Amino acid sequence: CATWDAGKPLAWRQKYGWTAFCGPVGPTGQAACGKCLKVTNTRTNAQQTVRIVDQCSNGGLDLDIGVFQKLDTDGNGNAQGHLTVNYNFVDCGD
Repeated sequence: CATWDAGKPLAWRQKYGWTAFCGPVGPTGQAACGKCLKVTNTRTNAQQTVRIVDQCSNGGLDLDIGVFQKLDTDGNGNAQGHLTVNYNFVDCGD
């Protein structure tokens, strides 16, 4: 994503926490870069909006630690080493 979003201003980059995206549903590659997701912890229903700023290959989301901590409201994600989440694409409002 850095190749395609290199010219974006700092305010754009700081508006949301970030994630690398390689989820099983949704656009891939350049089509996913810069889009936003509403991510929901399925255990606690905590939600955060994140911006896709990178790609990955693990079949999920690689969340910014700050976002992970805000979603992990009961500490179970930290204890297990991962969170189980749902996500949907949302308008970033840019």
